Amino acid sequence: MKLVGFSVASIAGIIFAFPASALTISNVDPEPHTIIVTAGTDTKELTVEPDQQVDLITLMWVGRGDYRAEEWQRALADARDRWNERTAEYLIETPLLSDYLSEGLDRLGVGA
Repeated sequence: MKLVGFSVASIAGIIFAFPASALTISNVDPEPHTIIVTAGTDTKELTVEPDQQVDLITLMWVGRGDYRAEEWQRALADARDRWNERTAEYLIETPLLSDYLSEGLDRLGVGA
């Protein structure tokens, strides 16, 4: 069974609650774990802790097809091994991030 933390599902929900063309995701804060999601005039500041970043990376990889849903534990271990201070930036800079997260949730059977 794959466990996706509630907070990760919540963060993913916020990120793809709006059409990708309407979102701006940035990190202007010197704290690398804080991101700002802007959709139209609505802005939400999120603090994404390292363990949440690892879960989001894993979810993105599953959604992108780098790993199958059955390989969740292996993908999670790989994401933990690769985590560094630039991981939040890596997430922010990934084109189609919201699509990959949504697809990852679908593949895990956790509808978005």
